[in-house]
Amino acid sequence: AACHDHADTHNTVGMGEFQAVLNGVHFATRHNDYSLEEADDTLALDEFTNSWPPASKPIEPAPIPPSVLSAGSVSDQIDEMKEYFRAFKNQNTTHRDYRPYFKPVLCYLEGAWTESQDAIAEPFASERHHIDADTWMDLNQKTNFLVNSGLKNNLENLPILPTAFRAMKNGNDTFEPIIGQWFYRIVCKQLNHDIPLSRMRILNDVHNQFRTSKPSTLESMESTRLPVYEFNPTSDSSYDPVDPWPKGRWRNDYLDYLMGQLPGFDGPKADLQDSAFGYNVVDDSGSHLNTAFYTRYYSLAKKDAMGNTGRKRSFND
Repeated sequence: AACHDHADTHNTVGMGEFQAVLNGVHFATRHNDYSLEEADDTLALDEFTNSWPPASKPIEPAPIPPSVLSAGSVSDQIDEMKEYFRAFKNQNTTHRDYRPYFKPVLCYLEGAWTESQDAIAEPFASERHHIDADTWMDLNQKTNFLVNSGLKNNLENLPILPTAFRAMKNGNDTFEPIIGQWFYRIVCKQLNHDIPLSRMRILNDVHNQFRTSKPSTLESMESTRLPVYEFNPTSDSSYDPVDPWPKGRWRNDYLDYLMGQLPGFDGPKADLQDSAFGYNVVDDSGSHLNTAFYTRYYSLAKKDAMGNTGRKRSFND
């Protein structure tokens, strides 16, 4: 997704335009360059749900290690900070325990159908880019022109976000269509635990290996921006870095564990019970499953027509 550096801006992750499919909806983003922000947990539940787009706040930076602050001169402090980077690279907590100061941040893409309004609200914070349209109709006309002319917006500020008829509103002898407007945003979450680098490996991706003039090996790609990584799927309690990378099918894996910490559009203080069709959704142990946070797998107390109780939610994008 055209990831790049932006050391010239504050707390900004460089990410260009990309296309995605979420729950069967195909759309294209603007140039993103999103800010490191997370759902605002200082707001009460009703304050959060009544704000649109969903409220976010800057992620607090990790503290500076005390041994760096007490190292003496600026040059000595830099040398001491380098040792923390060395310890992180080598995953050596004995040399320096970097974990309280190198906290992982997980950023994710959200999308949803919303009722179309006239004015456009910026979906997420960015110091460099914004949607270059005043209304949704203005955006729709500009993107239609780009698609039909084969041109592009030089500043890359025009996302292609579909609309759809979602319902009909019954009035006095009239039926008014309710138009849904697709909405997306990128938001982050600072995790409260360490993620060992040994959990990640470069995905065997032939497309990326042949992007350069000379084909790249997986090893040579490691020092570039080209590789895509995958997580070892072993659950957190069973993970041992010396074990071979597991094969086969998984139900709840490590990525599910990480995604389960991410709140949806109702915010981090929400607690939702999915009881569609009269059946309460539970986790694999039979306990309440808070569906205000992202989950793929769920269970029902009653078997379905095929005799199963475990299910996987929605599309598998």
